[in-house]
Amino acid sequence: MQVVSPSASNFPMLRVLFVVLYLVLLTFSTSGDISSSVNFTIGALLSGTKFMKHFNLSICDIRAHVNEKQISFTALTEVSDLHLMCMLLIYTFTIYMDIKILASNALTATKQLCSMISAGNARFFAVVVSNPPNSPSTPPLSISYVAALYGLPVIGVSTRQAAFSNKYAHASFLRTVPPYVEEAKIWAQLISVFEWHEMIIIHSDNNHDSKALIARLEAARQTVDFKITQTIGVNTDEEDVVNLKELQHKVEPIQRGQTRVILLFVTRRYAEHVFTVADRLGIIGKEWAWIVSEQCLGAKNLPLGALSVRLAQSDELRHVEDAARVVTEGIIKFTRREPKIMFGLQSVHHCRQELESPRNLSQSWLYYNTKLYQAMTEVIFEDGETGHVEFDSHGDRVGALYDIVNVQPHSDCGVPKPSCKPVINTVGKYVQAKRGSKKPRFSIEIDRIYWPGNYRAMKPSDICTKRNSRTNECIERAMRPRPPPSSKKKTHLKVVTIQSTPFVDYVPKPSGGQCNTSDRVEDLKFQVPCTHTNATTGASACYLPVLSTTFFVISIHPPFIILSFLLCCSCRLCMLLGKGGKGVRVLDYMCYFHGKYV
Repeated sequence: MQVVSPSASNFPMLRVLFVVLYLVLLTFSTSGDISSSVNFTIGALLSGTKFMKHFNLSICDIRAHVNEKQISFTALTEVSDLHLMCMLLIYTFTIYMDIKILASNALTATKQLCSMISAGNARFFAVVVSNPPNSPSTPPLSISYVAALYGLPVIGVSTRQAAFSNKYAHASFLRTVPPYVEEAKIWAQLISVFEWHEMIIIHSDNNHDSKALIARLEAARQTVDFKITQTIGVNTDEEDVVNLKELQHKVEPIQRGQTRVILLFVTRRYAEHVFTVADRLGIIGKEWAWIVSEQCLGAKNLPLGALSVRLAQSDELRHVEDAARVVTEGIIKFTRREPKIMFGLQSVHHCRQELESPRNLSQSWLYYNTKLYQAMTEVIFEDGETGHVEFDSHGDRVGALYDIVNVQPHSDCGVPKPSCKPVINTVGKYVQAKRGSKKPRFSIEIDRIYWPGNYRAMKPSDICTKRNSRTNECIERAMRPRPPPSSKKKTHLKVVTIQSTPFVDYVPKPSGGQCNTSDRVEDLKFQVPCTHTNATTGASACYLPVLSTTFFVISIHPPFIILSFLLCCSCRLCMLLGKGGKGVRVLDYMCYFHGKYV
């Protein structure tokens, strides 16, 4: 049977029929004395009517018995004309009506929650909340603040901002999705596997998520050897009026530097501006590597070769199902622990209620709401719609499954073309560590990764494919793909000296004698006969060339793996460098004798 009501206000008799049907079904569904049943009301403010109806069905199907009393739940969603309770939905009536979904305006959303609290008749124990429709980045801050004020547990199904982990501001909030900042742990795993040691971060400088992400990356440096060479903050609040010239001025230092790995943590719309500027500067091509946040995957100009992580189960319908199970199991668990309290406990009557500690604390909502919230965070089940469901002490989801994804050219296009839309393929898996577990599970297929510019390189692996028959020494190893290096070293040599006039130390050469024949200790034994004579006296001398200042070599890269400085460079050593230095540029030396250059 299906009853369709395009507009309940146009059919007053039909509205009465709904109420009569509800009362009849409610009467038949209650067996025995009414006092033997206990009902809890759970509210929902979601992003669409489809999710609201699914939530109603999920809540109304749950039953339990505690101390010979039947525990049931009423799903409460704010509607325009009347509140339909569970039993209408259980008996397969499909009602089409104007269900009010979560408003994007904070004040309107607060009024929605308050109207649900008033309709709950002091038995309103929790609310499941999502984001406003078409606004996935808008968090339900007002709902969480008001609920925390009255101690009502809030279960988020799509809220991933780091601010909700702060229990001082969001004391009663828990969520079936992990925060975005958890990506930092996966990024650190990728950095370790790819053997990268340098990277650049481009992040939003005006939100808490970026600060939390950088803090977690810094913490990861204790176990993974890498350094952040540049940190570029951008104001993502102005994503609609971005000055591309200013953005390019901020990003240009990347082009001039040596680091080739870029981590991007911004909003989807701002990521499009970053990719536009990066394409102009030529830093998304070959020998570059990009790891972007999950929010950036929706960018229209997502570059080929970019890596990212994505929550494997992000469907809101599935999270609504798990949230309904978390809240009901938490209430049932706490009711079995404190049956006498929960049978008569009253929550909040309305938002104008002043919560003062009553004399009888055993019946105080302020006293027991924290314990009820704790019971919900202790709920664990393996067979959830989104996999393993568990929470940490902050109410954040743990044990979630992530896909490591790679932006690749479409297989039907052959060579990548501007007209070919790229595809996002899974190249690895990551499972968060559960409570009590130290290590997550991580796997990635490097050979399936498409790098920017179709970069391809191989390196020997640890697998030996051929050994010496006599010495058993490995003489051939299997090759494996090598990711692009995290930095590009310069191959030119720079030699820098302090400008000064060179000089020589000399001793007079005995008439008819030779150098290095003096018996005097103070005369050095590395004298070189000077081939020139004094133009006035005709005398000759023995000299020892030295430099008056330090000779520095400040930038030498392969193949010249040398970094040193020379003091008092002798003539013989200078000649050696000049002849056998393989391209090392050596200063020209002049013989200074008796005050004249010769």
